[in-house]
Amino acid sequence: MAATIDLAEARSARRAQSALQAAVAAAEATTGERYRLTGDGLLRLRPGGFPELVCGRIDVLGNAYDPEARASGMLVRFLDRNREEVRLVVPHRLFRRSPFDLARLLARRGFTVRPSRAAARAVKAYLAAFGEPESDPSGRAC
Repeated sequence: MAATIDLAEARSARRAQSALQAAVAAAEATTGERYRLTGDGLLRLRPGGFPELVCGRIDVLGNAYDPEARASGMLVRFLDRNREEVRLVVPHRLFRRSPFDLARLLARRGFTVRPSRAAARAVKAYLAAFGEPESDPSGRAC
């Protein structure tokens, strides 16, 4: 029996992989550090050192916009401490604030983040590499 391959799905998967690689490259460029997203979580790679587990696995699904609240954010997905899937909209305004504000929001929802400044900065740099929308549909920053 021959296996069938849906070309549209294959192209979509390749585009998603390319977008992820581009985001990781952008995070590397802005922070000077390298990151790798694995099944266990986000690793920070340091030259000449061992990989450091920064946080659990977090997937960026896209941008979200609420016209009634006139707010926008990044839709992320992760497993909480009970291994249940959580989808959360991270407001873009948190990327203009302290890395601890972002780490605190994620931790309150059950996301595992190492309790260190470097880990909070790494999570923020990694997510920020996916970028904010160039123009806010509401016409004002959130």
